[in-house]
Amino acid sequence: MSEAIGTTIIANITAKMLASSGGLTSALIVSACFVLFGNLIAGLFFFKGIPKDYGWVAIGAENIAKDGADGAPAELPGLTKAEAFKKSYFWVFLLAMSVLNLAYGLVQPNLSAYTQFVGFSAAQAAIVISVWLWGKSISKIFYGFLCDTLGVGIGLALAAGVAIVTGILYTNAHSFPMLIVCAAGIGVIGGLTGLGTMGMSRLVGQKDLMKMALLPHAFNGIGNFFAPMLFAALFTGDAAGYKLCGWISVGVLAVYAVMILWPPQKKHLCESGNSFKK
Repeated sequence: MSEAIGTTIIANITAKMLASSGGLTSALIVSACFVLFGNLIAGLFFFKGIPKDYGWVAIGAENIAKDGADGAPAELPGLTKAEAFKKSYFWVFLLAMSVLNLAYGLVQPNLSAYTQFVGFSAAQAAIVISVWLWGKSISKIFYGFLCDTLGVGIGLALAAGVAIVTGILYTNAHSFPMLIVCAAGIGVIGGLTGLGTMGMSRLVGQKDLMKMALLPHAFNGIGNFFAPMLFAALFTGDAAGYKLCGWISVGVLAVYAVMILWPPQKKHLCESGNSFKK
């Protein structure tokens, strides 16, 4: 949520500076100062102690029955690092993160440029970018409800379905209200890109979780690496180029939705009875 607030502020300040005599250089300086001092303040005043100090427990711990005379919770079940690397569905889960980010990278970085391409101002583009970030932040709240109710695979696939629908709308978006709707849907994809760690926390046991928690982000990077290259190869500099990349993004999202349905059906996972599914 803080990301959405900060981006809303800085996007609108940047748009105003670009429209004034300050220009791009001033906008970049202000953005850099905003990031520097924002991180400094957060590091000095907010990030203190460890999660346990705030009463947080490992994901899924509330579902594990207590055992032992001292009432200590049992270690969360799940795959070890060695076991995970031998499972095909583990690699499908990680590859799905690359596929998702490939789809994301074909549209999100160009959202502002496309908004201005179809005739809207930099200030309006800043609003579209702000809506994208709010869509990304708020959607993360609903993922939890979906995944708890329907299972992680179905929950994430349904979220991808929302993104697919808005992606189809994006390929023909020329009005400002429609761009706002599309920006929120693209934000849903952004929210999904950060959920790999949540899935990993249910695939892998507590013992090896910290060794593997960031693996999904590494696979995110693979998709992010190839997306700009694909866009550059496909983009023709006109509306048809944006439309083509939008449709390819929709197709890649559909592939992700199918891929993410499979790994969570396995019974080696540790949520609500050692499974994603209730």
